[in-house]
Amino acid sequence: MDDILIQHSKDSAAGARSKAARSIVPVSRVSAGDVVVPNDRMEVYERLDVYNFGYFTRLKDVLESDFPALVHAMDKHSWLHLALGYVTRYPSEHPNLNVLNRRLPGYIEKKNVPNRGFLRDLAQLEVFITEAFDAPEFEQIDMESLRQATPEQHTGAVFETNPSLRLLESSYPVNRYLQTVYDEGSPPTIAEETPVREKSFLAIYRKEYRVWRLNLPRPMFRILEALREGTPLGDAIISQGDHDEDFQRWFREWAADGLFTRVHIDS
Repeated sequence: MDDILIQHSKDSAAGARSKAARSIVPVSRVSAGDVVVPNDRMEVYERLDVYNFGYFTRLKDVLESDFPALVHAMDKHSWLHLALGYVTRYPSEHPNLNVLNRRLPGYIEKKNVPNRGFLRDLAQLEVFITEAFDAPEFEQIDMESLRQATPEQHTGAVFETNPSLRLLESSYPVNRYLQTVYDEGSPPTIAEETPVREKSFLAIYRKEYRVWRLNLPRPMFRILEALREGTPLGDAIISQGDHDEDFQRWFREWAADGLFTRVHIDS
C-alpha cells in the first residue's frame, strides 16, 4: 500500500485516489491516518509526500549518474519530464539500481520527442557502458592454440566473445558527443542545434576494470558482429570483401584487448 502512495507521479493524495490504492483501502482511511499517522508538524499527506518526493528524486539521481551525456543534450525541463515518465512506467523492481537504466532507450524510441533517434542512440551507448562494466568476469583467449592451427582450421574457427562486448551502430556520432561531455566540454544541446547525421560503429567492452569504446570502420564492425554471432572466421571475412590485411591487424588488437574468450577449431 505504501508503495502505491509514494510512487505516484503526482503526489501521495493522487496515489490514494488511484484505483490500485482504493482496491486495498478507502481514501477516507488513508486520510484518517490508518496508513501513516500524522504528527504535530505534518498532516498525513504531507508526511507521505516526503517519501513520494524522495523516491522520485533518488531514482532521477541514479539515472542522471548513468546518463551524463543524455542529460546534457536535453534541456532541464525535458529531462525531468522524461525521467519522471520513465520511472513511473518502469519503477525500480530490483535491489541493484544498476539495472534501472536498461529500458530507457526503448522508452525514448516510443516517445514523441525532438531528435528522438539521436537521444535513443546516445542513451543506448550509455546503457552499454554500464552493462559492460557490470558484465561477468572472463579470461581472454589463449592465442597459442590458434597459432598452431592449419590455414583450413583458421577458416573454420568459431570464436566466443567476452561477455562485456557490446556493439552499437548509429546514424549519429554519439561517441564523439559523449567524449566531449566526459572531457567537460559543452557540446550543443538538441535545443541549440540539430545533431548532425553521421554513421558510426562502436565496440564497447571492459578491459582491466575500465570500459573502452572503440570506433570501427564499417567492414571491421560487420566482421566482429558476425564473429560474435558464431559465424566461422573465413565466412565472416569473405562477407565484407577484400579486407584480409586490415582484418589481421584489427584481429590482433581485438585479441590483445580480450574481446575473445574461446576458440573452437575442428581437428
